[in-house]
Amino acid sequence: RISSMEEGNAFLPSYIEKHNRKFAKRPKSPINAHKVIESDFNLENILCLHYERKITKDLMVSFKGITYQIIEAEHKHRLCGQRILILEKEGGGVEFIYKGRTLKVKRYQDLPKENAVMELKPATVTVAEGRHLRGKPPGRYHPWRSFKIKGVVPSPFTPSRNMSSSI
Repeated sequence: RISSMEEGNAFLPSYIEKHNRKFAKRPKSPINAHKVIESDFNLENILCLHYERKITKDLMVSFKGITYQIIEAEHKHRLCGQRILILEKEGGGVEFIYKGRTLKVKRYQDLPKENAVMELKPATVTVAEGRHLRGKPPGRYHPWRSFKIKGVVPSPFTPSRNMSSSI
Protein backbone atom coordinates (compact mmCIF):
# COMPACT_ATOMS: atom_id res chain seq x y z
CA ARG A 1 0.00 0.00 0.00
CA ILE A 2 1.24 3.51 -0.95
CA SER A 3 0.70 6.13 1.74
CA SER A 4 3.06 8.97 0.78
CA MET A 5 4.21 10.84 -2.32
CA GLU A 6 7.74 9.45 -2.00
CA GLU A 7 6.47 5.86 -1.98
CA GLY A 8 4.29 6.66 -5.01
CA ASN A 9 7.23 8.12 -6.95
CA ALA A 10 9.36 5.07 -6.09
CA PHE A 11 6.58 2.68 -7.26
CA LEU A 12 5.81 4.49 -10.53
CA PRO A 13 8.80 3.40 -12.74
CA SER A 14 8.22 -0.30 -12.08
CA TYR A 15 4.46 0.12 -12.70
CA ILE A 16 5.00 1.97 -16.03
CA GLU A 17 7.40 -0.75 -17.24
CA LYS A 18 4.90 -3.50 -16.35
CA HIS A 19 2.01 -1.57 -17.93
CA ASN A 20 3.93 -0.96 -21.18
CA ARG A 21 4.89 -4.67 -21.47
CA LYS A 22 1.21 -5.59 -21.17
CA PHE A 23 -0.44 -2.95 -23.39
CA ALA A 24 2.22 -1.53 -25.77
CA LYS A 25 1.86 -2.10 -29.54
CA ARG A 26 4.20 -1.44 -32.42
CA PRO A 27 3.01 1.22 -34.91
CA LYS A 28 1.86 0.06 -38.35
CA SER A 29 4.05 2.68 -40.03
CA PRO A 30 7.48 3.87 -38.86
CA ILE A 31 6.77 7.39 -40.23
CA ASN A 32 6.19 10.06 -37.58
CA ALA A 33 2.82 11.71 -38.36
CA HIS A 34 3.14 14.51 -35.80
CA LYS A 35 3.28 18.04 -37.17
CA VAL A 36 5.35 20.92 -35.88
CA ILE A 37 3.23 23.76 -34.54
CA GLU A 38 3.83 27.02 -36.39
CA SER A 39 4.79 30.07 -34.40
CA ASP A 40 1.69 32.06 -35.50
CA PHE A 41 -0.60 29.21 -34.48
CA ASN A 42 -3.29 30.62 -32.14
CA LEU A 43 -4.50 27.81 -29.90
CA GLU A 44 -6.98 30.15 -28.17
CA ASN A 45 -8.95 30.57 -31.43
CA ILE A 46 -9.18 26.80 -31.86
CA LEU A 47 -10.15 25.96 -28.29
CA CYS A 48 -13.27 28.13 -28.19
CA LEU A 49 -16.87 27.83 -29.35
CA HIS A 50 -17.40 28.52 -33.06
CA TYR A 51 -20.69 29.86 -34.46
CA GLU A 52 -21.67 30.95 -37.95
CA ARG A 53 -24.04 33.85 -38.64
CA LYS A 54 -25.23 35.79 -41.69
CA ILE A 55 -24.66 39.53 -41.98
CA THR A 56 -27.80 41.58 -42.73
CA LYS A 57 -28.08 44.39 -45.27
CA ASP A 58 -27.54 46.88 -42.43
CA LEU A 59 -24.28 45.12 -41.45
CA MET A 60 -25.90 43.70 -38.32
CA VAL A 61 -25.25 40.32 -36.70
CA SER A 62 -27.32 38.81 -33.89
CA PHE A 63 -25.59 36.56 -31.40
CA LYS A 64 -27.08 35.24 -28.15
CA GLY A 65 -29.78 37.91 -28.02
CA ILE A 66 -27.39 40.81 -28.64
CA THR A 67 -27.19 42.71 -31.93
CA TYR A 68 -23.78 43.83 -33.14
CA GLN A 69 -23.05 46.28 -35.95
CA ILE A 70 -19.97 45.77 -38.11
CA ILE A 71 -17.80 48.88 -38.45
CA GLU A 72 -15.66 48.54 -41.57
CA ALA A 73 -14.34 51.55 -43.43
CA GLU A 74 -13.83 49.66 -46.69
CA HIS A 75 -15.73 46.90 -48.49
CA LYS A 76 -18.99 47.50 -46.61
CA HIS A 77 -21.14 46.51 -49.58
CA ARG A 78 -19.26 43.22 -49.96
CA LEU A 79 -20.09 42.07 -46.44
CA CYS A 80 -23.89 42.24 -46.86
CA GLY A 81 -25.38 38.73 -46.89
CA GLN A 82 -22.03 37.02 -46.20
CA ARG A 83 -21.49 34.41 -43.51
CA ILE A 84 -19.03 35.14 -40.72
CA LEU A 85 -17.46 33.06 -38.00
CA ILE A 86 -18.07 34.09 -34.39
CA LEU A 87 -15.61 32.87 -31.78
CA GLU A 88 -16.81 32.81 -28.19
CA LYS A 89 -13.72 32.76 -25.97
CA GLU A 90 -13.47 31.13 -22.56
CA GLY A 91 -13.68 34.42 -20.66
CA GLY A 92 -16.87 35.40 -22.53
CA GLY A 93 -15.18 37.57 -25.16
CA VAL A 94 -16.55 37.47 -28.70
CA GLU A 95 -14.56 37.82 -31.92
CA PHE A 96 -15.99 38.17 -35.44
CA ILE A 97 -13.95 36.72 -38.31
CA TYR A 98 -14.56 36.99 -42.06
CA LYS A 99 -12.18 35.17 -44.41
CA GLY A 100 -9.45 34.97 -41.75
CA ARG A 101 -9.67 38.68 -40.92
CA THR A 102 -11.02 40.02 -37.60
CA LEU A 103 -13.87 42.48 -38.08
CA LYS A 104 -14.43 45.55 -35.91
CA VAL A 105 -17.86 45.52 -34.30
CA LYS A 106 -19.80 47.52 -31.77
CA ARG A 107 -22.80 46.56 -29.73
CA TYR A 108 -25.87 48.05 -31.39
CA GLN A 109 -28.19 50.01 -29.13
CA ASP A 110 -31.75 50.40 -30.33
CA LEU A 111 -33.54 53.56 -29.43
CA PRO A 112 -35.54 52.99 -26.26
CA LYS A 113 -39.10 52.08 -27.08
CA GLU A 114 -41.60 54.41 -25.54
CA ASN A 115 -44.55 52.73 -23.94
CA ALA A 116 -47.34 54.83 -25.32
CA VAL A 117 -50.28 54.95 -22.94
CA MET A 118 -53.56 54.93 -24.81
CA GLU A 119 -56.23 57.18 -23.47
CA LEU A 120 -59.43 55.33 -22.72
CA LYS A 121 -62.71 56.56 -24.13
CA PRO A 122 -65.10 57.77 -21.51
CA ALA A 123 -68.03 55.41 -20.99
CA THR A 124 -70.76 57.84 -21.92
CA VAL A 125 -72.92 55.49 -24.00
CA THR A 126 -76.05 54.32 -22.19
CA VAL A 127 -77.58 50.87 -22.58
CA ALA A 128 -80.43 52.24 -24.70
CA GLU A 129 -78.00 53.94 -27.07
CA GLY A 130 -75.90 50.79 -27.20
CA ARG A 131 -78.84 48.76 -28.52
CA HIS A 132 -79.33 51.33 -31.25
CA LEU A 133 -75.65 51.08 -32.26
CA ARG A 134 -75.75 47.27 -32.48
CA GLY A 135 -78.61 47.18 -34.94
CA LYS A 136 -81.61 44.88 -34.87
CA PRO A 137 -81.27 41.11 -34.42
CA PRO A 138 -81.90 38.81 -37.40
CA GLY A 139 -85.49 37.88 -38.18
CA ARG A 140 -87.25 34.73 -36.91
CA TYR A 141 -86.69 32.81 -40.18
CA HIS A 142 -83.21 34.09 -40.90
CA PRO A 143 -80.81 31.30 -42.07
CA TRP A 144 -78.59 32.02 -39.10
CA ARG A 145 -81.36 30.85 -36.78
CA SER A 146 -82.05 27.61 -38.69
CA PHE A 147 -78.44 26.61 -39.35
CA LYS A 148 -77.97 22.90 -38.63
CA ILE A 149 -74.88 20.72 -38.61
CA LYS A 150 -75.27 17.05 -39.56
CA GLY A 151 -74.98 14.75 -36.57
CA VAL A 152 -75.49 17.50 -33.99
CA VAL A 153 -78.61 17.30 -31.92
CA PRO A 154 -80.16 20.72 -31.31
CA SER A 155 -80.35 21.93 -27.74
CA PRO A 156 -83.80 21.67 -26.12
CA PHE A 157 -83.36 25.28 -25.04
CA THR A 158 -83.06 26.55 -28.62
CA PRO A 159 -86.44 27.66 -30.03
CA SER A 160 -87.35 25.90 -33.27
CA ARG A 161 -89.66 27.07 -36.06
CA ASN A 162 -92.17 24.37 -35.63
CA MET A 163 -92.68 24.10 -31.88
CA SER A 164 -95.83 21.97 -32.10
CA SER A 165 -94.19 19.07 -34.00
CA SER A 166 -91.37 18.69 -31.47
CA ILE A 167 -93.75 17.84 -28.62
